[in-house]
Amino acid sequence: MAEETIITVYECRWNDREVFPPEPSHPAYKGMYREGKWCYFFFSETADEYFNLWLKTQARQSIENCQRLSFPLSSWQEFSSTLRVGSFLIVSSSSAEVETTGNTIKLLPSISFGSGTHPSTKACLMAMEKVFSESKPDVVMDLGTGSGILAFGALLLGANKVIASDISHLAIKEARKNSFINNLHEKLQFIVSDGLSAVDTTKISLVVMNLEWPSLETVFRNSSWWSCDRIVVCGFPSFCWQHLLRRLELSLFFVEDLSWVEEWGAAIISQHLPPYSSPQAQS
Repeated sequence: MAEETIITVYECRWNDREVFPPEPSHPAYKGMYREGKWCYFFFSETADEYFNLWLKTQARQSIENCQRLSFPLSSWQEFSSTLRVGSFLIVSSSSAEVETTGNTIKLLPSISFGSGTHPSTKACLMAMEKVFSESKPDVVMDLGTGSGILAFGALLLGANKVIASDISHLAIKEARKNSFINNLHEKLQFIVSDGLSAVDTTKISLVVMNLEWPSLETVFRNSSWWSCDRIVVCGFPSFCWQHLLRRLELSLFFVEDLSWVEEWGAAIISQHLPPYSSPQAQS
């Protein structure tokens, strides 16, 4: 989408005790982005009458329209024409003709999160590089794939297969489009899913989750992630680390590595004990 594209966004509060409703069906509807109890519905034009009627068809008090916003798409998420993150070169272009080589990831400007400019994305890519420098995970799951940037990074680093999951149909659509541009579609499986329940995580070598803190907190609130072998977890600000660490202490996971990019953390956690060197005996 071009920078001058104007989008209309309906910001709503969702009662998470209710089942999330089916998405709207309208010619101008582009998709939905959800973050905790907040959800954002994107339209290419104002659709007040339709959207208000759609809200009335939902369960009482399940979703509330808070405000309507209109702004250029470029204001929703920052994109750089080229960006270097570790060994990755991230290229933003509306042309599908640009050839990608090496660890180059090409992304079309879109609504879905993951342009490479956010510190949590940078931290996650660099943490993935650390993991792959030690071993080559065979099958990787990217939970909350967004634009697909982390899924593509895993494949470029040497994964044989990546399962890219997101709660948003729009994200899966945009990530799939990016996968063809990067010629990585043959090793990718896309699924629409909320959380880890859609796959058998015991068969996944590495789970990558770069999620907004409310979503990340939801994942770690239950024990479904305990069946994972190794996780790269990102998206938490520094003041949330102790809260996340308490969750880890309740499990059998250990922190292999912790790094920060502009106060945003990236942790590599595993069920395996970290290397330990016993002190030499005193003579």
